[in-house]
Amino acid sequence: MRYAFIHFLWPFHSPYIHYPIGADLYWHTLAPAKHIWGIVLLPWLSPIAAYNLLIIFSFVASGYTTWLLCRYLCLKITKIPLISNLAALIGACIFVFSPYHLSQAWGHMNLLSIEGIPLFILFYLRYIENGRFFDRWLAALSALYIILCDYYYFVYILLFIFFDLLFSAIVGRSVSSLFVTKEVRVRRNILVFLSSLICVSPVLVMLLWHAFPAPLSPYHGNSDFFANLAGFFLPSPSSFFFTILPGALQDFSRQKLPYYFEDSGLYLGYFAILFTLIAFMKRLPDTCRFCFIGCIFLLFSLGTFLSVAGDSDLRIWVVCGLFSIGFFLCFSFYRLSWLRDLALILFTIGILDFIIPFTIESKIASIKIPLPYLFFKNIFPFYNRGGYPMRFVLMTYLMLSMCSSMALAWMAQKKIWTLGKIEILFTAFICLNAEYMTVPIPMRPPPIRPMSIIEKIKGEQKNIAVLTDDSVFSEWEVTLHEHPITAARLSRLPISELKEFQRPLFDVLNRGMDPKSVDASSVQDMKTYIQKNYFKYYISHGRNVAREKFIVDVLGGKELWVQEDFQVFQLFE
Repeated sequence: MRYAFIHFLWPFHSPYIHYPIGADLYWHTLAPAKHIWGIVLLPWLSPIAAYNLLIIFSFVASGYTTWLLCRYLCLKITKIPLISNLAALIGACIFVFSPYHLSQAWGHMNLLSIEGIPLFILFYLRYIENGRFFDRWLAALSALYIILCDYYYFVYILLFIFFDLLFSAIVGRSVSSLFVTKEVRVRRNILVFLSSLICVSPVLVMLLWHAFPAPLSPYHGNSDFFANLAGFFLPSPSSFFFTILPGALQDFSRQKLPYYFEDSGLYLGYFAILFTLIAFMKRLPDTCRFCFIGCIFLLFSLGTFLSVAGDSDLRIWVVCGLFSIGFFLCFSFYRLSWLRDLALILFTIGILDFIIPFTIESKIASIKIPLPYLFFKNIFPFYNRGGYPMRFVLMTYLMLSMCSSMALAWMAQKKIWTLGKIEILFTAFICLNAEYMTVPIPMRPPPIRPMSIIEKIKGEQKNIAVLTDDSVFSEWEVTLHEHPITAARLSRLPISELKEFQRPLFDVLNRGMDPKSVDASSVQDMKTYIQKNYFKYYISHGRNVAREKFIVDVLGGKELWVQEDFQVFQLFE
């Protein structure tokens, strides 16, 4: 990014990766709102130090914007500044130190950048309440910042607006009210939506211009990373408290819940749920609305079918139990007798199935329950190419944060449990942060490279390029030797770039093709391609004896450096 700005190049196309055609970065998770800071930081800091500084900034900024949002909500509960400020601070901890946010610090700068979402919702709620022109456009500018951090998060705030409208329609018992622009809230919803589209329109036009054919998602599909219902209530192995769980629960978590450190942030925490339930039961301002929105996002995070303990084929008693709990919670709010009766009927059916399993043709009956994401990914443009349902849980954490802060403000004001307001808030602060503690993030120090080899490559003429494998270290090494490379890990891969690298040369060097299957004509094509594009060096990050022998004996290269994690070959003089 810094190189592009200094040399007046277009920042969304890089000639330094996917050489010789270069890489289009329009659909890549570039996070330009963050990486533009490289212009200021890199003259004074190394790339690693600058990156770490941006990680710290993301936590500070997201904490501050979430505190602003929670304080705005707490001031509706109490006008005492001390209570509202402290309750907002504790509520902000739920969002900022949530397992989701902490897990993204492992390597996803774009997903770590969540500070724009609370800011958007703050200005959105203020505009809905008072209709001030200034707040509407601040919300729109926040939407622009969000889309420049991550495209997923922009979709989330659009869904937030829609779910907010949907809740109003349900409360008004009329879906048609979604389209009645004479209603003040609906009109203001639409105005925020349109203003946001105006602000982000340059980015959307750029994305749509490069969306056909749709870029591929090489590292995940549209549904293969989804949340598990048990994961919301059971700490993952990344949790600090995982080791104190009973051995049976630890085994259950390891065997039934898929675990990836960067996406292990599912545990909601019992204290956050408790405080949210208090806000819900006391019917504090807008908590029903926020709980509704949080639950919808939670459903989206579960993917295409409801999964419990890694199994989407659910027993009857599991389904009846879940629905009876849902109907009972609805009854506690609406006080409709038929909701209570329906919950009791389902609970009874579940008990019967648990004691005497229902069968179909001598097999225990099970049910697959489709969820909203199944329909969403097939309707919303491009989500079918590479959606990631698990990440919708982020918005649930934000709703928990908002509701919990209001509950704490109410509890401190009422001085419940015979405790003073400071004691209540301090206890909540300790409990919430302790529950979200994680093990140290498994960060590895940067590898040590032989500087003699790096300096040799760096000293070559500018037209010299480097063949590389698809290791992430290849992109980091560009900052050392400053020559273009062939491979890079792009989150969205344009079709044109995919075709360029579907050559036998890359099949042998990067994809494990047996060199013995390469015929003489293909070898000559490889040598011509290497000479034509000035690929003087090849760098890999894993030993492969057959590949190394092919480079030396067939392509005429020579070894410059060969170690277990770093190999360099010179392909011509």
